[in-house]
Amino acid sequence: MVKQIGTMEFWYRDYNEDEFNNSVDCSFEIWGNELDGMTMEQYYSFCRRFAAALGFGEKTINDWFDLEVIR
Repeated sequence: MVKQIGTMEFWYRDYNEDEFNNSVDCSFEIWGNELDGMTMEQYYSFCRRFAAALGFGEKTINDWFDLEVIR
């Protein structure tokens, strides 16, 4: 049975006390079978999505998360 088995949370804390504070919180639900856990593909996807939430552009994200470089 597929159910929520966890949550992946990313935080970036900007401690500037001004109107330009850039703190970001992202939480991603992990769904699957209890014994499976999170896959590397899910982790990879969550990291890319967090980079986008931080404001990085698609080209920069693609450059840094290029699968050919990782292999």
